[in-house]
Amino acid sequence: MSDAPLPLGPVAAKFGVPVWKLRRLFERGLLPEPPRVGAWRVIRAEQLDQVEAALRAAGYVEASAGAQ
Repeated sequence: MSDAPLPLGPVAAKFGVPVWKLRRLFERGLLPEPPRVGAWRVIRAEQLDQVEAALRAAGYVEASAGAQ
């Protein structure tokens, strides 16, 4: 995977969740607010493990979701 930051849409698709669930992680404080590029929040590739852990903690995905 590239080191380029990913918008929330592709990150959500990777884990099979709607984008609103990712946004909710920031609102609930399960993840720090990500940087923005223009109007879009972006996630760095090295943060994907943290995103997956937060999605599991929130009960949004099973433990094996997104693992590739």
